[in-house]
Amino acid sequence: MRSGELKPSADGRGGGADPRPLLRLLAVVQLSTEVRGRVFVGFELPWQSGRRASLAIGGVVVDPLAVQSVYLFGGLLLLIAGAIGLTGVLPHRTLTGAERSTPKPRRGR
Repeated sequence: MRSGELKPSADGRGGGADPRPLLRLLAVVQLSTEVRGRVFVGFELPWQSGRRASLAIGGVVVDPLAVQSVYLFGGLLLLIAGAIGLTGVLPHRTLTGAERSTPKPRRGR
């Protein structure tokens, strides 16, 4: 799988584009070996901290309720998203000429 591709999450429920491989590549190419490790930690710390915080918040919210409420809430969100998609409540945005244009390739370094 190439950097920036959509890929399933570890639990197989879907996921999104992961920018970290691209950031790592840029760091390897642009940084000296002395600072590379600190930069890698700088990329991973906020990413992993956010994941841990969301799990903790989810646990605190679900603890007083039953675990079935998570499935009920997730199902409701899915139904709402489907209704929005099917009814076209949100307008379809078309790209203007400036947004459609692609950058010109750079010549060799």
